[in-house]
Amino acid sequence: KMASFFSTPTTSTYFETLYAAERSLLDSISWGDSTYTLVDVPIPFGGDQNNHIHTIVATHPNKETESESKEPTYPIVLWHGFAQSAGSWWRCIPGLAKEHSNQGKVYALDWIGVGGSSRPKWTAGDDPKLAEEWFVESLEHWRIHQGYEKIHLVAHSLSALIATRYAEKYPNRLETLVYASPAGVPDIPEDTPMPSHSLSSMSRRMLVNTARSLWTSGYTPQGVVRSLGRWAGKGYVVDHYVGWRFPDCVPSKGEFAEYMYQHWLGEPSGENALNAMLRFGAHAKVPLCHRIPKLDETIPLCFIYGTVDWMDRKAATGVQEAIKKSNPSRECEVLVLPDCGHQLYIENPARFNEAVTKHCQPRRNSRCKGKRRPPRPRSKKGKKKKASTSVQEDSEGDDSEGDDDDFTPFSFLLEAFTQG
Repeated sequence: KMASFFSTPTTSTYFETLYAAERSLLDSISWGDSTYTLVDVPIPFGGDQNNHIHTIVATHPNKETESESKEPTYPIVLWHGFAQSAGSWWRCIPGLAKEHSNQGKVYALDWIGVGGSSRPKWTAGDDPKLAEEWFVESLEHWRIHQGYEKIHLVAHSLSALIATRYAEKYPNRLETLVYASPAGVPDIPEDTPMPSHSLSSMSRRMLVNTARSLWTSGYTPQGVVRSLGRWAGKGYVVDHYVGWRFPDCVPSKGEFAEYMYQHWLGEPSGENALNAMLRFGAHAKVPLCHRIPKLDETIPLCFIYGTVDWMDRKAATGVQEAIKKSNPSRECEVLVLPDCGHQLYIENPARFNEAVTKHCQPRRNSRCKGKRRPPRPRSKKGKKKKASTSVQEDSEGDDSEGDDDDFTPFSFLLEAFTQG
C-alpha cells in the first residue's frame, strides 16, 4: 500500500459521507416524473453472509405495469467502469427510467468492493480469471435476490470483461448485452503504446512513465488520492481531472467531483481489478475479441462508442464481422454517438439512452437457439438503420480526448491511469 499521512475514515463514517455525496449528485438534476431510491441488496460473498451490493433503483410511472404486460419484461442493469461508481450514471438514469418504463426498472450497481458496496478483502491477486469470477458471482447473487429471470446488462469500460464472463457462465440470464465503450476488446499488441496525443511533449512522456511505474507496482489512482488527503487529493487531483476531462455542458461537476473523491476513500478492495485484468495501456490480459464471438448466439449484442472515444472501435467491428461470418442472422451492432468520448453516458446522455433503449427490447422465443427477436420500434425521426451502421458518425472528429489548453500534469496522470 502507498503510505498516507492522512487517516482513513471509519466504515460507518465513510458510508454516511458517501451516501450524502451521492444523494447530492443525484438531486442536482431534474428527474421529472422519475424517482430513485438507494438500496443495499444483501448477498453472500466469500462465505460471508453479511455483504451487500449498493444499488440505485430508478422508476418511472407507466400506465402499463410490468404485471399487466403481455410480454416478459426485464430491468436494465448499469455496471460502471473502473474508478467510477453507480452514481456516475447520474445524467442518464432519469431518462432511461422514463424510456424503459414499459419494460421495467433501471438499476445502477456498485461493484462489490467499490463505492457503497461491501469491501471484502481482495483475494484474486493479479489473476484475470479469478478477478472476473470475483465480480461475476456477486452480480449473480444480486440477480437472484432481486428475483429476475433475466436482465438487460449495460457494461461500461472495464466492466465489459466482467460482463463477458457473466455471459459465458450464465447465458440464460441475459436478455441483451450492451458494451459501452468497452475496454479489453483488441488483441494484445506487440507494444502497448499510450495514445499518440499523450506523447507530444517531454512532460507527458514523463507522466506516462510515472503512470506505468505506478501501474506495474500495483498502485491505483484511488490509492494515490487517498495518500494525498483532501487538500491535494480532492482539491488538486480530482477537481482538476473532472474540470479538464468533461466539457462545460456537463452540469453538476462540483457534486460529481465530491462524489468521486468520497467513493475513492474506502478501504482498497475491488479497485485491485485494474492490475489483475489489464495490462498498462488498457489492453486486456485475456482479450475479448476472441471471447465475444463465442458467446451464446441468442444474446443480442451492441457496442456503443463516442466519436472521440479513445477505445478502439475497429476491434468491435472485427468482432462484428467474425460474428456475421459465422451466423449472418445473429444480432450484433456497432454504434457511434456524436459529441462524446469514453464517458459517453455523461457527455451525451440523450443519445446514449436512445441507443440503449432501442437495443434493450424483449425478444421472442429467447429459449430457442438461433431465433431472432422482433424488430425494434422505428424512430419517429426516420427509418430504422441497418445493424452495421452507426447512430451517427462524426467523420471530422479526431480520435483524441482532452484539450491541450486545459492540460495539467495531475489531470493527465489521472486520465492516463483511469481511462481504462
